Amino acid sequence: MDENILLKIAVVCSIVGVAALYIISGKIDVSETSINKITSGQADGEVFVRGKVSGITETDSVMIINIEKTETIPVFMFRSKGNSNDFSINKGDSIEARGKVQDYNGKKEIIADEIRAT
Repeated sequence: MDENILLKIAVVCSIVGVAALYIISGKIDVSETSINKITSGQADGEVFVRGKVSGITETDSVMIINIEKTETIPVFMFRSKGNSNDFSINKGDSIEARGKVQDYNGKKEIIADEIRAT
């Protein structure tokens, strides 16, 4: 086959593939996970939770937010350099947190990738 034809086929396949990934990524959504499922060990991996802030502990490198709905779970948000004051969360605020479940000393906690006020 001619090299120009192969190049054109490769470019078209790449463009179609990127467009398909863009469309599919817009439809992927992690559904909300119940806090009691996380604390009882029924949920692992990526989770999405909503609740009210019942307590906040802050240091230079981490913010620990306790989210409460029917139960309470700690959510850890590690700060990178330069983003320590990107958002403000207060006790009583309603928030959404997306992250990974980890087990620490026999208790479940969420290591947040994203936290936002609702």
